[in-house]
Amino acid sequence: MSDSLNKIRGWLLFYVILNFIVAAFLVFWKFSNADEVVEAFKLIAGLTGQSMSEAEIAGLKSFIQINNILNIITGVLALVVAITIVIKFKKAILIAKIQLGVTLLVGVLGMILPSILTLPAFAKEHLGGMVGLISAVIWAGLWFAYFLKSKRVQAIFSEK
Repeated sequence: MSDSLNKIRGWLLFYVILNFIVAAFLVFWKFSNADEVVEAFKLIAGLTGQSMSEAEIAGLKSFIQINNILNIITGVLALVVAITIVIKFKKAILIAKIQLGVTLLVGVLGMILPSILTLPAFAKEHLGGMVGLISAVIWAGLWFAYFLKSKRVQAIFSEK
């Protein structure tokens, strides 16, 4: 293999950069204060002539808290993947594939949680959904295929 394939460049570098950005976004910025979100939904309910029950408020808070936990897990995984690829840890691609599996799981949870939790009808329309699941499938599918086919990934991370 060419020596240039043994360097973190091209699509692999792009993946690393995306993971650092995702980690920063999810771990350091994208936290939702459940009480603030509930107040915003109460405002929306009031403007549309609807009200929210205590069960719907509790369900909305649960959804936000679960979402925050999933964001932390996803963000930490993104950071771990980026670092392990940069240091050329031999199991980095396995960790990246696990991260992609978690991304799919989060997409599925985002789709089913609104139907499991007691949420106001208008909130169910805007939380989770098919778009999140489809984007998770596309994201994970593209990167998983890249990891399987890339000569660079094979040159750097093969355990031969």
